[in-house]
Amino acid sequence: MDPLVCYEKQGTYLVTHSYKDTIGNTITQNQYIVVLFLEEINDNFSLNNFHNLKIYPNPTLSFISVVSSDIISDIYVYNQLGEMILFKQQINSLEYQISEIMGLNSGTYIIKIVYKNGENDFEKFIKM
Repeated sequence: MDPLVCYEKQGTYLVTHSYKDTIGNTITQNQYIVVLFLEEINDNFSLNNFHNLKIYPNPTLSFISVVSSDIISDIYVYNQLGEMILFKQQINSLEYQISEIMGLNSGTYIIKIVYKNGENDFEKFIKM
């Protein structure tokens, strides 16, 4: 995937790329990528985990604990289609437990943590 490509909406995209192998043959590959959700990237977007974010247990059956070194403001949980399925606001704590995980279908989810200073972290977790 070309990191300079801007995907303007959620969905599945076919990406084709070509390269030369070690003996000079051109190899073309097709891959599908899934854009789960879009986020405006600006100075408040954290690409690295500077907040010592821990999410456990992962995988989980019933709950997720979220612990950070910075004050957590809001938590969003997205399914594999990029749909927001849980939202917790005004947490204002270094840790929080999400008990509604038990009611989710098995699968992979994305959790977005918004900190009081406006920065964000993203993690994935698996619901068994």
